[in-house]
Amino acid sequence: MNLILFLVILGTSCAQKQLIKEVERPLRVKNIAHRGGAGIAPENSLLAFHNSLRVRADVLELDVHTTSDGHIVVIHDSTVDRTANGSGRVKDFTLSQLKELDAAYNFTTDNGLTYPYRGKGIGIPTLEEIFKEFEDQEINIEIRQFDPPMEKELGELIRRYQIEEKVVVASVNKDSLDRFRKMNPDIRTSLAQDEVIEFMLPDLFGYEPPGFALQVPETRKIISFVTITIVTVNVKLKKENYGGEKIPKSGGEESLPQAANRPPFPSLLLRTCFSSLTRSFFFSLSL
Repeated sequence: MNLILFLVILGTSCAQKQLIKEVERPLRVKNIAHRGGAGIAPENSLLAFHNSLRVRADVLELDVHTTSDGHIVVIHDSTVDRTANGSGRVKDFTLSQLKELDAAYNFTTDNGLTYPYRGKGIGIPTLEEIFKEFEDQEINIEIRQFDPPMEKELGELIRRYQIEEKVVVASVNKDSLDRFRKMNPDIRTSLAQDEVIEFMLPDLFGYEPPGFALQVPETRKIISFVTITIVTVNVKLKKENYGGEKIPKSGGEESLPQAANRPPFPSLLLRTCFSSLTRSFFFSLSL
């Protein structure tokens, strides 16, 4: 797999000078709070999300599971052990049982010398609470639970709050994304790992990306996934195969097309690390 990607990158670079000139719009960088800024405040909590917006994050990123009684809750791990004062799988708890836990119990910034948010009433939020608290906020939602599946319930909740154009749904599990897209063609998704590889391959067969965004590391071993060459060349190659009318934003800036997973070209979400202060954030290059 690494060899294939390496060869693709080498092959792509041959056209870089001409294609870079043909990309009209500059890159626009967005600050996306990963789990609300997990190194700064208790991850995936209302406190963390409010804090990330105070420090001017543009987009909230969060993770979701479901409870035994069918509520979608915001937590990264499949168990509560790492972050809360409890033990067990999230899907085995009822919502009321989860609400009894202290979601900030194990949060520390000094290797366990202090736990500043213990006993402060910070709980595990539901996704619905997030939607109510942060109206009109762009949110990146990662599906972390695959059994039982939650794609139908997630899509219904997003539509209930009429925020189809405010969210991107992600997952490392391609089967989960395929189910979500089939049930919710009007809601944007990112690409799974195998789909990222397909996107990086030369555009020889009328390829159309199945999602709206790439979420990739800046580098992996010796391979750089995010370079000006890769970004601009892929934009040019994919742009010609999309079509779709763009929706104007206020101020005249172009935004998303009508079809959720068929934009003129995908955005590129870049997970990266700049310093200990910002290590909990990843950034988005929106083209």
